[in-house]
Amino acid sequence: MRPKRWAEIIWLPIFGLLVLGAMVGTWQSSSEQIDAEQEPLALMYSGTGDCEDDGGTTTGITATECDENETLPRVHFNDDDGDGYGDDATVCCCPLGSTCREPDASVTGFTDSLIANGQSWDCDDSDEDINPGETEIWYDGVDGHCDDAEDYDADGEGDVYSGVDTATDCDDSDTTIYGGIASADSTTDCMQDSDGDAYGTDNPGSGVEAGTDCDDSDDSINPGEDETWFDGIDGNCDGSSVSDYDIDGDSYGDEDYDSGVTDEGLVATGDCDESDASVNPGETEIWYDGTDSDCDGASDYDVDGDGYGSEDYDSEVTSEGLVATGDCDDNDASVNPGEDETWYDGTDGNCDGSSVSDYDADSDDYGSDDYDSEVTSEGLVSTGDCDDTDASANPGESETWYDGTDQNCDGATVSDYDIDGDDYGSDDYDSEVTSEGLVSTGDCDDTDASANPGESETWYDGTDQNCDGATVSDYDIDGDDYGSDDYDSEVTSEGLVSTGDCDDTDASANPGE
Repeated sequence: MRPKRWAEIIWLPIFGLLVLGAMVGTWQSSSEQIDAEQEPLALMYSGTGDCEDDGGTTTGITATECDENETLPRVHFNDDDGDGYGDDATVCCCPLGSTCREPDASVTGFTDSLIANGQSWDCDDSDEDINPGETEIWYDGVDGHCDDAEDYDADGEGDVYSGVDTATDCDDSDTTIYGGIASADSTTDCMQDSDGDAYGTDNPGSGVEAGTDCDDSDDSINPGEDETWFDGIDGNCDGSSVSDYDIDGDSYGDEDYDSGVTDEGLVATGDCDESDASVNPGETEIWYDGTDSDCDGASDYDVDGDGYGSEDYDSEVTSEGLVATGDCDDNDASVNPGEDETWYDGTDGNCDGSSVSDYDADSDDYGSDDYDSEVTSEGLVSTGDCDDTDASANPGESETWYDGTDQNCDGATVSDYDIDGDDYGSDDYDSEVTSEGLVSTGDCDDTDASANPGESETWYDGTDQNCDGATVSDYDIDGDDYGSDDYDSEVTSEGLVSTGDCDDTDASANPGE
């Protein structure tokens, strides 16, 4: 008996190892989803048997607990509907040494499919059409594929389809559409948020609520973003401006981006101040407020566009630096400091301010007597300047005779060489009188209008009335150089001729004969 016992001692362990090896090999070859050393193995056999009678247990134990309690356990799963998928709610846990663990063991009512904890269980072991091998039929209220997914949530985004009362998903074929997906717009409305920025598209398909996202393909564009102007994108979807180049919404894009504005084609070009909607090429210019309201690039202080700003705003013109200062009439481009003066047209053409009046060229405060009515209407200076090129000649001056100028413009004499106004100029200035050409020459006494070459001589009155120079003395009619003895005292006083002519009508009768 001793040899036999030694044989048993030697053979049985060897046989046990062979059997165990065969079992381990079977478990591994039968499983593509399960590691035999980590997960409970389910090898299901047909035939008859009883779990409890064969050393296994079914009461109050799951496949996971079987795996945790046993070393390399063998698990049989219940398959009442015979669809080849076991029910993990009823298992036959077969520990080492149990009959149900042997490779050929079969347990009544347990399937021969390979199903294990963490894999696909049969979620309804009473219906052979419900198991992990079936294709899901959506919206029938049955988890036909046993994946534990919501049957009214085909897109798997977490909201049920609108075919049920509690639905918030209005399009269960699109994972970007369901209730609350656009939480920044609404936590309940069914919207579409393709870019995942929590804002729903503002142009959805039928049956989907519109959100506020103007570009649902870009998560950096939505109402929650800060607007970045002049990049061609309405970044915050506020719609306050038609164009991304029109900050102030006046329908004119920033002139610095004219090409972009043109390409965009939504607004006009040329806005010179994009922060002020009242400033653009369509506005009427408001002058002298420091703003180029119509964006024409001209100075706001140069209404007539002559390159000179109004003299009323010289400091502002200087600060602006676009045009010169000093325009005395900013409504007339022909009037400015750069023009030549045109006198007597009522305009200070060169704005030099050298004359108060345009009718007073010599600035002596007397306007030209050629424009007395205009001077009177203008009301800036007095009238009557007879020579508006000479400030020393005007009605306020004292007359200086024989200088060729009518200083006081009194018009009492035609000529400055005719003091007595008898139309004969002083014979002391015959050449000047001739040059002047206003009166005749030869007045021998320009202080006496009754003495001139046009007068008849009156003898013995001490005056050469006709200025003929025929006699040296008015007391010597016959010109014999002896004065009438009737006027000896006058002749003596005159001192031109001798006295004592007893017949002043006969030159041959005198004291010298």
